[in-house]
Amino acid sequence: MEENFKTLLEEYFQRMDAPIKVGDVVKGVVVHFDGENYFVDLGGKAEAILPKTEVVEPEEIKLGEELSAIVTQRGQRGVYVLSVKKLFEKRTREEFEELFAKGLPLRVKVMSPVKGGYVVSFKGVVSAFLPGSQAEKDPDFVGKEITVLPLEKKENSYVVSQKAYLAKERELKKKEIEEKVREGIPLVGRVKAKVKGGFIVDFEGVIAGFLPFSELTHRRLKSPEDYLQIGDEVRVSVLFYDPIQGKLKVSLKALEKDPWAEVLEKYPVDSRHVGTVVEVKPFGAFVELEPGIEGLIPASEVSWQRGLKPQDVLSQGDRVEVVVLEVKPEERRMILSLKRLEEDPWEVFAREHKVGDIVHGKVKGVVDFGLFVEVREGVVGFVHRSEVSWKRNLNLKEAFSEGSEVSSKILELSPSEKRLKLSIKALVPNPWDVASETLKPGTNISGKVKQILPGKGYLVEITEEILGFLPFREVPQGEKFKEGDKVQGKVILFDREKERVHLSVIALKEEEERMLAQEYLSSQSPSGSHTLGQVLKSLTEREGS
Repeated sequence: MEENFKTLLEEYFQRMDAPIKVGDVVKGVVVHFDGENYFVDLGGKAEAILPKTEVVEPEEIKLGEELSAIVTQRGQRGVYVLSVKKLFEKRTREEFEELFAKGLPLRVKVMSPVKGGYVVSFKGVVSAFLPGSQAEKDPDFVGKEITVLPLEKKENSYVVSQKAYLAKERELKKKEIEEKVREGIPLVGRVKAKVKGGFIVDFEGVIAGFLPFSELTHRRLKSPEDYLQIGDEVRVSVLFYDPIQGKLKVSLKALEKDPWAEVLEKYPVDSRHVGTVVEVKPFGAFVELEPGIEGLIPASEVSWQRGLKPQDVLSQGDRVEVVVLEVKPEERRMILSLKRLEEDPWEVFAREHKVGDIVHGKVKGVVDFGLFVEVREGVVGFVHRSEVSWKRNLNLKEAFSEGSEVSSKILELSPSEKRLKLSIKALVPNPWDVASETLKPGTNISGKVKQILPGKGYLVEITEEILGFLPFREVPQGEKFKEGDKVQGKVILFDREKERVHLSVIALKEEEERMLAQEYLSSQSPSGSHTLGQVLKSLTEREGS
């Protein structure tokens, strides 16, 4: 410690005793300012003045502060004259020469255009030439501060290049960005342009990346193209980078917390939640439960009522309560249900009804093969055309219309299979049971020809529900009928099991002839004796006269 103090003390006295020469750099304390000159105490008996004109920044000179300056001359009475400006110029030239020799960047100001380029100045002290071919095109170039690299020195003139610096800067920046990519460090850039499917992001002017709409956020965006604006600063994660082809794909949402990471805990199966309908499609509706978490209500889960479409029940923007049916985080898939909020109407119906019960409902649809009947909201049964009526060939579309009310009997009920078979005709007696009493063989009937069966005979409508068959062989020779003609005949066959009735006009004619014969015989003298043939011949002759 004592030796260090002794050394410092010797250096101090040497400095005190050393003569000050022009060109020396000295330090002193500003003690006074008279408006034109600063008075500087150099220590000991040495005094100096610093003209205001020799100060680079006069407003930075403060009384009591120490400054460095170069001695320019020794005036009268041993007073030294100092210059901060010349010291600044000296040090600036030294700094410039050192940077130029090492090929390091120089910060210069474009002073004026000259033939073939521009004059640039380093801190207002050293001038250099910037060729036009080495400068970026800029209409407002003069007056700007730019960074350049040394090109060459010719005697006392210096040539610099802005383009060389920019190329070097781009190379360094590119390496820096590539290093961040390798280390998985997010990049910061600015939106440069909007393109089809996404945005172009610029990273320090050296690399451009593509930011797809699908990588903006986990949330659903109505207008992804408006999510960012040109010039916006973005911090993104790199998804893909090919340094050879210069392809870079980035993502904003990769830096967001993935909402699907905790979806199983927040939305377990059978739990109920409220969300917003964000889109309605024919196959279902998408419901947003929180930003980034959407589920699908399939069309089959919208309502227990068959045939109801998603758009019939839901609209975009609706707030709805839903039940979670299925969650697959790895697929980012969630299936929701609207109808499961209520008990299955089929189960309710099955508790309240059984096979054989009579139910009432409205016709929901009429097709060629039957009727769809809604017996309660969400429960639709089917009446096959064979169970609609005892009438044959009934035109269902003429007999029934949508919305009409009907009563029917339950034939089959399976809530698990959502199957309900109904019968309307089961509510009225089977006309063939009645016919077994009224259409016994030998019974005379009258009907109307409904159809001619070529080569076979006629179909005769006996009642609305029963048709009889009249063979051609049972029609007197020469007698013919057409559709709509009235026919009188006798039942010659009735088969309940096969639901068949055969008729005969000949049998009826023969019975009528026998009755006439009997009437004729009874009207003659009892003593007379005639054969049946004689009676019929007599009746025929009498009818002919």
